[in-house]
Amino acid sequence: RTQRISPLSSRRAAASAAGEAGCSSTSATCSAASPVMRAASPRASLDLRRCAQAAALLAGRDFVTPSDVRSLAVPVLAHRLLAAPRAGATAAEIVESVVRSEPVPD
Repeated sequence: RTQRISPLSSRRAAASAAGEAGCSSTSATCSAASPVMRAASPRASLDLRRCAQAAALLAGRDFVTPSDVRSLAVPVLAHRLLAAPRAGATAAEIVESVVRSEPVPD
């Protein structure tokens, strides 16, 4: 017995997976960035995912898009970072540069 999956539900699953992958990828990249003394925790990734889900819901969608994650990365993650004094950038600028450098999933 096969289960039918509508194109819409498979698109939702793909977009949701892409959004969730973006959450963990962004915080992991922040953790590896050298100008950061204290990086975002794994819990920050979960909070970013939850905020992206809420943004999608408010936009009338039941799936998260990469743009939801990108738009919320700075407000959710920046206050969790401690930039090194030698960095020459604020935590928000560091998160923004990481978000710009991450490719958008297909």
